Amino acid sequence: MNILVGYAGVHGSTHGIAERLATRLAECGHVAVVVPLAAEQKTGGYDAFVLGSAVHHGAWLAPAADFIRSHPSTLATRPTWLYSVSVPPREGHRPARRRTEPRQLAGIRSLIRPCEHQMLAGAVYRDHVPGWRHLAFRARGGRYGDHRDWKAVDHWAECIHGRLADVEGADPDPGTH
Repeated sequence: MNILVGYAGVHGSTHGIAERLATRLAECGHVAVVVPLAAEQKTGGYDAFVLGSAVHHGAWLAPAADFIRSHPSTLATRPTWLYSVSVPPREGHRPARRRTEPRQLAGIRSLIRPCEHQMLAGAVYRDHVPGWRHLAFRARGGRYGDHRDWKAVDHWAECIHGRLADVEGADPDPGTH
């Protein structure tokens, strides 16, 4: 299958996850193309979509949300997976009002009915958080570093492949696992 693995990010963490997903899907026999999301991005020629965004201030970045709002009929009729990339809180820190999903996700779910949404850990470094926002980031339990869990990303790509194989009626294990 031809799969568009789209992402919206700022510092490279979400792009890295998109690249890893595409690599793993390609190892499973798919043609996976990684693109930065934009509303004008074309959807023709793709059989499935894996779309994600970094989460900033509890929301997806505009390019990802705009892409979905620009192509709801295509995304609603083809297998589509969503992922959000954020930084987990410090161990033992439980902020009183921490969102488990980005704000727009409920509306996006009703618009396109995705197969699944995954929250994935990203990377954030001190120079990514300007001025006073550093204090707010730390107060909310944010911790600096690369928290990406590559085994979890690989496992999710294999799950996507399995679901696509069910759709195609193909063998979900082509011997590349």
